[in-house]
Amino acid sequence: MKNFLLISFLLLSLPALAYSQERGWSPQQTSDYPRHSLYLEYAGHSPFLSLNYDLLFPFKFGIRGSISGWPSGENPVGLRSLDGRSVLGMISILKFFGKDIHFFETGAGFAYGNIENKESWQLPLPPSLAFSAGYRLYPDEANKSTIKLAFTPLVPFDGKPVYRFGISIGVTLSR
Repeated sequence: MKNFLLISFLLLSLPALAYSQERGWSPQQTSDYPRHSLYLEYAGHSPFLSLNYDLLFPFKFGIRGSISGWPSGENPVGLRSLDGRSVLGMISILKFFGKDIHFFETGAGFAYGNIENKESWQLPLPPSLAFSAGYRLYPDEANKSTIKLAFTPLVPFDGKPVYRFGISIGVTLSR
């Protein structure tokens, strides 16, 4: 009986000696934390500028929130599509391919909003599907520049797709 208890105790204690994670991993490794960035995008999914926030998880999937628009009927840059009030938002799911700080970024999401002067609007009216594919410089440290160059088509639910390119510059945020 003693031998049976001793063998049972040894067999039952073996799982406590096993590693649940790879050796060498520590919570202090910065690549194991999500990356955050805040940036302005010219063109892209908006008529002029948009403010974007990205969150990239360690497994190279992420989410993006974006907002753009004009609070009054003023048209500060002379684009016909900006006559009247407009507010656009976008939520996207992202997938990054690459390592270190250089990535090929793909994304798909949903654009929504309110356009006051629909007759002069030159982009697809919301709601629409929003896609992106392009290069992303995304440093792992805080307070570093991030850059994105992307092909950003918009596909409305009831119209013709619009194909655009966007350029973004921003900053990575602390964790």
